[in-house]
Amino acid sequence: MMEQAYIAGLMHDIGKVVLLATKDYPRNIFNYMRENNVRFTAAEYKVLGSSHSEVGAYFLALWGFPESSSDTVQNHNHRERIDLSTFSVQNAVFIADIILKDPSMTIDKMKSLNLGIHPQDWVDYIDANILSNL
Repeated sequence: MMEQAYIAGLMHDIGKVVLLATKDYPRNIFNYMRENNVRFTAAEYKVLGSSHSEVGAYFLALWGFPESSSDTVQNHNHRERIDLSTFSVQNAVFIADIILKDPSMTIDKMKSLNLGIHPQDWVDYIDANILSNL
């Protein structure tokens, strides 16, 4: 599980790297976000018809990565697709991705939260303290 988490964590935004080869990415996405007050992934769907998550998952599958890795990459920005009832690589990457968007988050701050390993505790913290600030 540690190796899968490491690979999925490294590769979760690989679709952004692939999309950088397209014209005006991410400028068009940021413009749409600003003009329509939507989040990054929603803007990607409107502008591109897909998301960096789906593009990344597609390329991981092409490159022969395990299905669990491509599933994690595809779902890391989709809370409704994450099973938070148990600890898994997929929800660990989902939670880590959101936590890293909080500029005030440090290792010491994470330790001081004493949230343990249950994913729902982390999601509750994220809902109350991070998502409202993004």
